[in-house]
Amino acid sequence: MRRVLAILLLLGLLGGLGLDGRLLPPPKPVTAEQTPPEPRVAEHSETTILSCFERAARVTYKVDEQEYWQTPTETVTRGTGDCEDKSLYLLYMLRVRGFDVDIVFGVEDARESVAMHAWVECRFRGELYVLDPTNGFIARRRNMAAGRHMPVLGHPRVLRKYRKYRDRTGERGLNRYYEHAVVEIEDRQR
Repeated sequence: MRRVLAILLLLGLLGGLGLDGRLLPPPKPVTAEQTPPEPRVAEHSETTILSCFERAARVTYKVDEQEYWQTPTETVTRGTGDCEDKSLYLLYMLRVRGFDVDIVFGVEDARESVAMHAWVECRFRGELYVLDPTNGFIARRRNMAAGRHMPVLGHPRVLRKYRKYRDRTGERGLNRYYEHAVVEIEDRQR
């Protein structure tokens, strides 16, 4: 069954089925032995995207009351994380393989909730894909229903957390739009 789901997803990424998304089988917990990969030459394939996505989706979801954004290494070591942690882990795995990706903050479904959520958007073969490891969801941006995975740019709370994570880890460019907004704020404060 898992092989069939993987084949269907690959066909969807290639444009054969035009999938609007899919749910993964129940995730297996990630273990401390599964460390983040070392940077390598770009591996631009559907299989690579799916493999990274499934690794991030296997991280056990755990609500973070302090809203602390874990590094990918912390997420793997703990084996748990919330939507930001799982998305940062996926972002890292895809970025070290040379994919053009951003972490995105916004509303998962504007018709049902205004709660903030995080996911990854990946530019691949001329298409923009939404990769949501928390919900096991992959879709082409252009095929998504209105109000689904809507980015919210410039949200003050997200900008503060983004800046705090960036300053703590030294990571830059997690999201090209938020990076620009944080730099503008820093310039105004000088």
